[in-house]
Amino acid sequence: MIEVANIPVIEIMDSTQPGIQQVIGFDNVAAAQTMVETMITRGYKILCISLHEWTNEPN
Repeated sequence: MIEVANIPVIEIMDSTQPGIQQVIGFDNVAAAQTMVETMITRGYKILCISLHEWTNEPN
């Protein structure tokens, strides 16, 4: 529907896939790798990853 609406589209998302027209996005895997490499370069030896599932459901 958006493709045939003849309006400008800018998609903002966490994706590496091509968008409809213009995309502002980021690659979560590349971002995590850069973050860990930076921490190792700065001398951190103990790294912890805490994952939280995001939902719209109330707690």
